[in-house]
Amino acid sequence: MFKGFTEEDKDDPVKVLALTEKRDRAVEIFQKLAMKDLNNASISVKRQVSCPRIEIRSKLTSQAFMTFINVFILFSSKSQNALPAAQACPLVMPSEVQNKLGGAFQAAVERYASERAMDEDQEDDEEQVDKDGKVHSLSVELMLISRNLA
Repeated sequence: MFKGFTEEDKDDPVKVLALTEKRDRAVEIFQKLAMKDLNNASISVKRQVSCPRIEIRSKLTSQAFMTFINVFILFSSKSQNALPAAQACPLVMPSEVQNKLGGAFQAAVERYASERAMDEDQEDDEEQVDKDGKVHSLSVELMLISRNLA
C-alpha cells in the first residue's frame, strides 16, 4: 500500500484516492482492534484469568496497536524527507484518539507502579530482619503463633 506509491503517483488523483481509501480502512480496522481493550475492566479480567486464548488475543491487540501507531508514523508528512504516500495524503491523529491513548498509557503506568509497590510491600511483610540480623518469615511466625495458641 505504502511502498508502491511513487513520486509520479502523487499527481494522479485516482491513485491518491485509492491510497487514501486503503489507508483509512486500515486505520479503522486497527483502531477498533487496538483500542477496544483499553478500558480497565477488560484489563483486570485478563489479569485474573490465564488462558491461551486470552494471551493470543492480548498479543494480537498489541500488534494491532503497534500497526495503528505505525500507520500514523508512516503517513506523517512533518518530515521534509516524507515519502510520496505521506506527502500525497498525510494523516494526523485526532486529538480525542491521542487523549484516549494518553489516558490508557498513563493508567497502565499507574497500574504497573501500584503492582510493583504491592509486590514490594508483600516482600517486606514476608521477610523481616530482626535486631540480631536474623531473617523472619511472616508465614513461619504465624505458624508458630498458631501452635502456641493451640
